[in-house]
Amino acid sequence: MKYRGLAIIACTALLTACMDDDDKTEETPPPPPTFSASTTIEIDLTGKQQGPG
Repeated sequence: MKYRGLAIIACTALLTACMDDDDKTEETPPPPPTFSASTTIEIDLTGKQQGPG
């Protein structure tokens, strides 16, 4: 019975420490990469190499 008060204080301190919101950091995700079709390739094709389309 002598250590009952100490046990109650220890349990209260443990539960209080577990209730801390350390893991709720709001990190914004990086923005998705933007698509940019900036490369132009020009190729000369013969009639056989060209397809319908």
